[in-house]
Amino acid sequence: MSLTPLGMNQVLKEGVKFDEISLHSADPTDDGSANELVGADYARQPIASWKEPANKEVEVNGLVRVQVHAGNLPTHYAIWKAGVCMDTGVLPAVGSYPSGGFVEIPSLKIQLALPA
Repeated sequence: MSLTPLGMNQVLKEGVKFDEISLHSADPTDDGSANELVGADYARQPIASWKEPANKEVEVNGLVRVQVHAGNLPTHYAIWKAGVCMDTGVLPAVGSYPSGGFVEIPSLKIQLALPA
């Protein structure tokens, strides 16, 4: 038995309480513990809210903005819920921050995919 698209959207709606995003200089691995950025200006950032799920995916409501320390090169992200890594991925755009600055992610989506 498998969930219908409506069922998957409901799972996302009930389950999406992901609360933080972290940035990483390479693959964070499944538990999110590897390659997290460092520096005085960097910290995991809260995710305020999520849009209503549709088409088996959910999207962050608004721009995600994370400050990075000079010299960091963020390439990946991890999404957290109460300190547990729930999702990882490659940033949609990679930039260099020789003097520090902000990574801005205009659209961040999580898609529910169940094994066949």
